[in-house]
Order: sequence, then structure tokens, then C-alpha cells
Amino acid sequence: MLFLGRISFSLYLLHSFIIAIWSKRFFYYCSHNLTLSYKASFALTVITTLPLVFAAAYTYTIYVDEKAIRVGQTLYRKALTLNTP
Repeated sequence: MLFLGRISFSLYLLHSFIIAIWSKRFFYYCSHNLTLSYKASFALTVITTLPLVFAAAYTYTIYVDEKAIRVGQTLYRKALTLNTP
């Protein structure tokens, strides 16, 4: 649960893009080019999309979100010291 809490904001930001870009095309490829059934295409799409979403969210959390939080905290502390007489 801690892991999901840590990456929840990144999941929120990234999941729709990955679904729109990856899942849509992969589902179409499975159902039309591989001629799989709807259920098989859906299952395969979900199985491949979930790890991709979690990997992207974890990477975004480490390299963007947590660094931005640290920068914001630093700027906040500096702003506090400038405003104190």
C-alpha cells in the first residue's frame, strides 16, 4: 500500500496517456493482425498494459515528482528566510 501511495500521483497523470497510446494500438493489433478473439485481445492488452503503467509511474515518481517536491521545499524554505525580519 505504501508503494501505491508513493506512485499514485504519477499513476493518475500517466495512465490515460499509456492507455490511449499503447493499449489502443496493441488491442487493435491483437484483434486484427493476430486475429485473436475480443476476450483474448482484451486479456493480453491488460496483461501488458498494467506493468507498463506501473513502470512508467515508478520512473516518473523517482525522476520527476520527488525531485520537484524537493525543489519546491527548498524554494519554500528560502522564501521563509527572506520574509523573516
